[in-house]
This record gives sequence, C-alpha cells and structure tokens, in this order.
Amino acid sequence: MSDTGGLRGAEEYDARGSYALRVTQSGYEIRDHRDPSDPIAEFPGTDAGLEAAEAEFERLVREERSGRDRWSLVLCWCLFVALGIWVVASATRAAVELRVEVTNNASRTMVRWIDVSATVQTVAFAVWVAALVVLVALWLRRNGRVIEQRVLGSESTAGPRSHRLEE
Repeated sequence: MSDTGGLRGAEEYDARGSYALRVTQSGYEIRDHRDPSDPIAEFPGTDAGLEAAEAEFERLVREERSGRDRWSLVLCWCLFVALGIWVVASATRAAVELRVEVTNNASRTMVRWIDVSATVQTVAFAVWVAALVVLVALWLRRNGRVIEQRVLGSESTAGPRSHRLEE
C-alpha cells in the first residue's frame, strides 16, 4: 500500500466515492476526500475495530451511492427505451423498403415513412450511444480507482480482511 498524501503512517485500505478507509499507527480511520482535515471516525487497531470500520465505511459508501444511482436508473431507462425505439424504427423502415421493392411502387406516403423512420432511427441510436457513454463514464468514475489498482497491480493480493495493523 502507499502513503496517502500528508498523513504520516496512514495507508489507504479501501477508497470508494468520497470516502477512504485508512490504516494508521493507532488503528483505522475513515476520511472524507472532500474535507480531509479530520477523520470522520476512528477505530482501534483490533479485529473488532477493523470490522466496525469496514461496516461504517460500507454504510457511508452505500448512502453516498444511493443519491447518485438515481441518474444511473434514468440512464438505463433511456438506454433501453432508445434501443427499443431504434429496433422498431429499423423494422418499420425495412418493411416499407421491402414493400417498395416488391411492389415497385413508391408512393409519397411510403417515401415519407422511410424518411421519418430513418430520422427516428438516427435520433434513437444517438440517444442510445449517449446514454451508454454516460453510464460507462459514471461507472468508471465510481470504480476507476479499483480498476486502476488492479491493472497496475498495486492492489493488495491478500485481500482487505487479511490486512492487520502492523505493530
């Protein structure tokens, strides 16, 4: 683990969202990255202290995510609705184009249907791609540090529960 900015002897144990669970010389502490001046909570360097610190850390992370996850839900709905509209518009356009090919008769109404379905198809696809990109960006923002640790190999191989305060 690495020393984390300005705090002598404090190492990050876990960090998600705005919160960091750190190991210090005296035990465990939870800090808010938005206000790093004082720890939110401190726990003794025992197994019970670690379990209490992890439980409080999980509660804070869950509470913080509950407010942000509303956007994820809205974006997921956008994603699926736009995909559905794109499929329906694509099928409609294909059916009208097939009918024009088979009958060799392109009335104004059919040409209009093709134009409208092509426009709806384009807009729905653009909304689908935009929603997907924003969802991926939000996911990376939430999980980027963990992914970075895994990719760079700086993640503890022993796992969080096996780490104990070194005397």
